[in-house]
Amino acid sequence: MDLRVEKLVALMRDDLTQRLPLIKMAQLVNLSRARLCYLFKSESGISASRYLKSLRMKAATVLLSTTFLSVKEIMVRVGFGDESHFVKDFKKIYGMTPTEYRKSKANGNGHVSLLMPQRPAQASILIGAHCRAMLPRATSKEQPIEHGGRLNRSMRARS
Repeated sequence: MDLRVEKLVALMRDDLTQRLPLIKMAQLVNLSRARLCYLFKSESGISASRYLKSLRMKAATVLLSTTFLSVKEIMVRVGFGDESHFVKDFKKIYGMTPTEYRKSKANGNGHVSLLMPQRPAQASILIGAHCRAMLPRATSKEQPIEHGGRLNRSMRARS
């Protein structure tokens, strides 16, 4: 894997609260924004922004399941600045709000999983062994997200 991508992944994992717009990520590894987008996606199968968001969301699920912190406090701890966007994104990924997720975990109702990148072998290399165990596996009912969260035409037809 490209060392610049590895460096960026390490920076993301080390501090989820850090503001990392694409231009800043690119500057940190001495690449143009366009080159960073291409390189990160070709190396991992997922965009840098989506990867960072998935790390943040996974950290939120861990905090929701293991602490009594408020949703707002969890949102801040994992690096989201706006509660409504956090709740909306969480619901889009997990199919329920953070509060509903916490209640389902407290009641022991099933497993809610995060959609994984389309090229999981490369994503697991990117994520690293210690983080891989934290990421849940996608179920057969879930469909991959493509093109910025929208399903492509063939996937929509099957939904």
